[in-house]
Amino acid sequence: MGKGEPWYSDLVYLNALHPTRIAVPMTNLQLKMFHPEDSHTYTIDKAMGQLDQPHLTAEVSYLHKGLVRRTQVWKQLDNLQRQELQLQHVLFTVDMEIGRV
Repeated sequence: MGKGEPWYSDLVYLNALHPTRIAVPMTNLQLKMFHPEDSHTYTIDKAMGQLDQPHLTAEVSYLHKGLVRRTQVWKQLDNLQRQELQLQHVLFTVDMEIGRV
C-alpha cells in the first residue's frame, strides 16, 4: 500500500482496559482474528510492534498459543471420533463372527 494506492483494510478491535475494570468478553469472530493462520495476523503483529507494550504483546502471544493448541485438540478429538467409529464397526463384525459359533 504505497502512496496513491488503494487502501485495503479491515477493522481489528483490541481494548486495553484499566486493570480495575472488568474485561469485555471477545466474540468468536474476534478470537479467530488472533489465530496465527488468520489473514489479520500480520496487521495485529504490526500494530503490536507499534504499540510497544510488552504486557499486551505477551497476552496476544499467549492467545496465539492457546488458539493453536485448541485447533490441535479439536483435530485430535476428530481423529478419536473417527477411530471410535472404525472400532465400532470392527466390534460389530467380531460379535457377528462370535454369534455364528
